[in-house]
Order: sequence, then C-alpha cells, then structure tokens
Amino acid sequence: MEIEFRCNNVPSYSPVKNNEAVKRKTGINSYIKSAKDISCRKLFRKPQIDYDGTLLGCCFIHNKNFKVNVFKNGLLNALNSARFLYAKHILTDFSTPLRKDIPCYNCPDYEFIKKYNYKII
Repeated sequence: MEIEFRCNNVPSYSPVKNNEAVKRKTGINSYIKSAKDISCRKLFRKPQIDYDGTLLGCCFIHNKNFKVNVFKNGLLNALNSARFLYAKHILTDFSTPLRKDIPCYNCPDYEFIKKYNYKII
C-alpha cells in the first residue's frame, strides 16, 4: 500500500494542533504548501475517480468534474476526453486560456502554479 502525506489545505477544517509533531512524524510542514502538494499533478500521475465513476481529475475538484464517466465510457476514453486533455494542456502551457467549463477554473492550485510559472511535470 502506498501512503501519501499531504499538507492541510483547509486549515479551518480539522486544524493541525501541533505543527512540530506533524513535521517530525511526516517530514512536511502542515502550513506550507510544498511542490509535491500541488493537486494538479494528479491529472498526470493519479487521476481521481469518484465513487460513481465520474472523472474528477484531482482530489481538489470535488464539486466540479470533467463531465465524463469512467464506468460508462471506459478509462482510456475518459482520460482522452476533450475537457480532460484541455485541462492538462492549460497546466503545461500557461498561455492557453482557461475556460469556465474546465474544473480548474477558480482553483487556487492552478492560480498558484500559473502565478509562479511552476512546472508540474
């Protein structure tokens, strides 16, 4: 089993009470977003699929999705859907305009990587 420790992205929800203990046991600072915590990487390495087969893309996009179902359309078809491919494109080429129909629209991780021209792959 693979275990992945993640930064606390929403400090108001289940706040970390002892940052030093978290850092000592996991090696991460729970208040600072590190490069490995950028959710956008999930689209390329570990695309997230909801319980009903809906392709979410990343774990940060829980209230939006790519309007394709892995169970109905198949995994390869879902990963090659127009919206999903466009999202991957905007994450690698920041000159590509972000569309409102892409779940990354208004995502703080996308805004972060674009602002700092951060390479995720």
